[in-house]
Amino acid sequence: NGEGRGPVTQVEPGVVGGGAARAMLMGQFLAKPVCHFLGYLYPAYQSYKAVKRNDPALHTQWLTFWIVSTYFSVVEVFGDTLLSWLPFYYEAKVALLVWLVTPYFKGATRIYEALLNPYLHRYEKDIDAGVAQVKRRSASQLGQLGQLGLRQIRAQGVELIAMLMQQEAQQTQEAAAAALHDAAQRPSTAPISSRRSPPASPRASPRAAAH
Repeated sequence: NGEGRGPVTQVEPGVVGGGAARAMLMGQFLAKPVCHFLGYLYPAYQSYKAVKRNDPALHTQWLTFWIVSTYFSVVEVFGDTLLSWLPFYYEAKVALLVWLVTPYFKGATRIYEALLNPYLHRYEKDIDAGVAQVKRRSASQLGQLGQLGLRQIRAQGVELIAMLMQQEAQQTQEAAAAALHDAAQRPSTAPISSRRSPPASPRASPRAAAH
């Protein structure tokens, strides 16, 4: 019986789902700047201080962190793509970064000594051989691409010069034709001489010459 009880408020499932989605969205927006600070800004500043102090122990600590952070960034790409829909994913990511970066927990050192160092030491020669092979292939392919690019540039340069010379010759011909056409259209303006030739002097008759 419902006597003595207050009114029961029914909450729609959509309202609950929307509130949870908003809370997760706010967590994502807050977690991303915190992750960037913990993963990049703070370690970069501490690395600067380690270089400034010239302390080998600090160098080892932060070099170890950057090695672990590099592999963490690779895993992070797949994690953000496949697991970001899970509740509190970014909060767990922040907690993991705190564990990795702070000297109190030394999470990066633990992961390096337990996982990365044995693996890298075991396959170091194979990794070096693979890197050297990639370098050789990359250098060869870059050289071929460079030669191909130079040939293309030369061919296009020759075509461009030929096209410019053709355009210049065409413009010269058009200018000459236009000049001839203008000359043909002009009326003749040659000056006519207004002077008359002097009259020929009459020849004296033989009789007048005899007198």
